[in-house]
Parts: sequence; C-alpha cells; structure tokens
Amino acid sequence: MRTKLIPVALVFVMPLLLAWPFGTGALESQPEQDEAVESEPVEPLLFPVRLDDKYGYIDNTGTLVVVPQFDDAFAFCQGLARVRVGGKGPFGEGKWGYIDKTGKFVWGPA
Repeated sequence: MRTKLIPVALVFVMPLLLAWPFGTGALESQPEQDEAVESEPVEPLLFPVRLDDKYGYIDNTGTLVVVPQFDDAFAFCQGLARVRVGGKGPFGEGKWGYIDKTGKFVWGPA
C-alpha cells in the first residue's frame, strides 16, 4: 500500500512545486532591463590636500577646487567641511568654522 501512495503524491505535489515561483509574483517585482532605475544625484567628492603649509580641497581627478587657505581641514560630510583659520599646534588653537564645497564659510570661523 505504501508504494502506491508515493507515485500518487508525486502526481499532485510536483505541479505545485514547479508552479510555485511563477504564481507568487516573485519574478514580477524585479525591474525589467529597459526600465530606468532612479538614483539620487551623486555629489562631487572633495578631499583635503596640504600645499605649502595650508589646506585646500581637490576633487577625485586631482583638480584643485578650493584654494589652500586653511591651517587645518577635515573631510566633507553632508556638504560641509570643518576647517581652522589661524593658530598652530595639534590641539587646534585658532578659529574653527564650516565651509561649503566652494570654500565659502557657512558657519564661523569663531
């Protein structure tokens, strides 16, 4: 009796297993090749660079974007970078402020 149930179970179960991924819509949720995928605009990357004891910023091609004029500089985060004007030393005597990607102060220096 047991050997007769296995072929009968396969007849009913196999079509369900074969049709399962096509009936759930899992394949329909992926974008098609011709469909454009929207992405957020990529803002240009700027990196601090030290020239003649002053810091400025270059882009990823090595082009100088912000002229070296700062005594210390950090990387950009959300469109702003922390910079120091005046003072010397590792503890940052001088005035600190934040600049935008054109080198203009948006906060400080204070």
